[in-house]
Amino acid sequence: MENKVNSAEVTSVEAKSQNLPVKTQETKKNNKEKLIYAALVGVIVTIMSIIDCFIAPCFFKGTSFMWIAFISWTLFSGQPKSERLKAIIGYIIGYFAANGMVWLSNNFEILTKLHSSVLPIGFLVIGFVFNVLIAGYGNYTNKFLNSIPAMFLGLSFTFSGVGVGFAPNNLNSLAVIIIYGMMGVLACFACDFCAKKFIKTQ
Repeated sequence: MENKVNSAEVTSVEAKSQNLPVKTQETKKNNKEKLIYAALVGVIVTIMSIIDCFIAPCFFKGTSFMWIAFISWTLFSGQPKSERLKAIIGYIIGYFAANGMVWLSNNFEILTKLHSSVLPIGFLVIGFVFNVLIAGYGNYTNKFLNSIPAMFLGLSFTFSGVGVGFAPNNLNSLAVIIIYGMMGVLACFACDFCAKKFIKTQ
């Protein structure tokens, strides 16, 4: 009986000792793959930054619009491919929605004579209506056109003047939003490709 027990214990110890190097090798391999992936993400950012250096001065000298690409990248990095493809259309719809809000709110105040230096009543009313419409947009339109996150981002980018004070109706704003929004979406696809290529074990 003692020999059998001792033999089992030895086998168990040997099995454990044999497993340890394998796990260590797998951990090292995982760490190496993740390190390669992280380096490739850095390469993607560097390429985007180089592109920005050439494109941004065409719209406004001495600035960068990379923040738009980063927001787009962050928002859609975990989203399905279909959502990413809808994003650009959503940005465009958001841009025109923002312009519609500005135009209608100004005319609302003129027609109703409710202009106030304290509360922009026209903008509040039109803003409420537009946000209700956009929030429910996906229920009554083609599914290819209903990227609600992208539409709200398009609104936000337009109202921000893309960080350089462009007027909402400035077509440069639309061009910047489309170019850098697309850049962020392409970065999502590039990261997916790198992950599939280099991170094979989890």
